[in-house]
Amino acid sequence: MLHTGWHVAWGTGVAYGVILQAVEVMTAILMGMPALLKEGMSWREIKMRAMHATPVRLPERRTGGGGLPGLQKLKQPGEAGSRRGAGPMGSARGQTSESS
Repeated sequence: MLHTGWHVAWGTGVAYGVILQAVEVMTAILMGMPALLKEGMSWREIKMRAMHATPVRLPERRTGGGGLPGLQKLKQPGEAGSRRGAGPMGSARGQTSESS
């Protein structure tokens, strides 16, 4: 794509992209670290926040029987008695699937 419009070789474009990303990361580190230190954050606090922000894997929840008691199967659009656009406040503009 770059070669046809601007006559830039593939390798040159990739090298430029890698260097551009390296400059961006270094700029973020060089400008971000003094700002974090000025705010009173230490490297230990940054690592702790990162560890607490990582996703946690929970074991699969097992239910006995067939799900939670008291929950009913939601009707899908097109099933008998279902209303199109029905939400917690009723049908959308008072229309049901039979009246449309």
